[in-house]
Amino acid sequence: MQKISPEGFTEFTAPGIRAQLLDKQSLSLVQDFVIEGDQKSVHVLNAVSPAFTCAFPFADFVVAEYIRKSEK
Repeated sequence: MQKISPEGFTEFTAPGIRAQLLDKQSLSLVQDFVIEGDQKSVHVLNAVSPAFTCAFPFADFVVAEYIRKSEK
């Protein structure tokens, strides 16, 4: 069984996990939201800003995208 050495934890920053999309072709982080879906669902990917995802303009955009895709 391996143990974690406490010597590796001498400096601390704000804790947290920030999942972010990785462009597999360029191996770079995606810096914007990606909205995917079809006629039955909508998915917001790469939502790294909780404050922005609860903003009314963003909600309007997501709904407009859903309507646009459901009309196809």
